[in-house]
Amino acid sequence: MQKAFAEAVPLGTQNLGPVKAMLNPVFLTEITQFADKDTNRQLRLKTDLRDFLGLTKDFEGEAPHYKPGKKWTPEIQAVRDSFKIDICKEEFKPVREVLMKNARETSIWIRESFMKSPDVHVSSSEFFEKAMLDWMDDPCDEAAEKIEPLFRKNLGRGTGVSEEIGQKVN
Repeated sequence: MQKAFAEAVPLGTQNLGPVKAMLNPVFLTEITQFADKDTNRQLRLKTDLRDFLGLTKDFEGEAPHYKPGKKWTPEIQAVRDSFKIDICKEEFKPVREVLMKNARETSIWIRESFMKSPDVHVSSSEFFEKAMLDWMDDPCDEAAEKIEPLFRKNLGRGTGVSEEIGQKVN
């Protein structure tokens, strides 16, 4: 019998505990930081990244990042587009539930464990934290339920995220 996707990796089997010392420091960003329209935060992101990398020259223009993909001919793009799905359609709800469960668990782990490592660096920590909190909301829900993260006492033992992810805020 084939197991459901959500059951493929049982919760609690992942190593979601505290981050141990790393061999190399990490500069962590969330993709929305690169599209941020606040010029002060953009400047700070470029400065923080420059300093983290030990560069002496400032980045020009937008904060540096790679935009994957190619320019395709209209014919090839039409074929590629034919394989795309609208994840917000009801038929994909079971897949979206798994994706959202993983997004919420990842958001909690990044905020409550990974970011506490002295080897992890972020720019504009308040903005980054808000971006990570946005991972708690399903963007397909018209009236997305706000999730209030619960403190995970057991996170250090790798079982904290298997607890209820959050409670609805009224």
